[in-house]
Amino acid sequence: MSKKKKFLVVDDDEIFLFTANYVLSKLFPDMEIITRKNGKEALAQLKNESPDAMFIDLNMPVMDGWEVLENLSTSNDKSPFPIIIVTSSIDPSDIEKANRHPFKPDFVEKPLSEESFGTIKSLLS
Repeated sequence: MSKKKKFLVVDDDEIFLFTANYVLSKLFPDMEIITRKNGKEALAQLKNESPDAMFIDLNMPVMDGWEVLENLSTSNDKSPFPIIIVTSSIDPSDIEKANRHPFKPDFVEKPLSEESFGTIKSLLS
């Protein structure tokens, strides 16, 4: 029996969490979707188990997405799983920073589109 894949969604926006959970559940009916509301909760989750992929917002209370990425990169040379930054930020420096990060996370702007989910589907297939 194969292990059920897990997708971690980290965002402080309840509507985004609901929407992402709904759409991902439709795209990947056999995948477990785990949601967390900030980076601190995400790191606690990651100490227990590693997902097969992660959506992470940049701007969150308590601990932002950049802090999570920095925390993960201090203990890993490369990304332990695909990371997709999902943000409403239109700041070009955020895209540049993502491109310079050692994990080379994918960068997707909100709102999510069919193309965004197509990218995710190709990462996990």
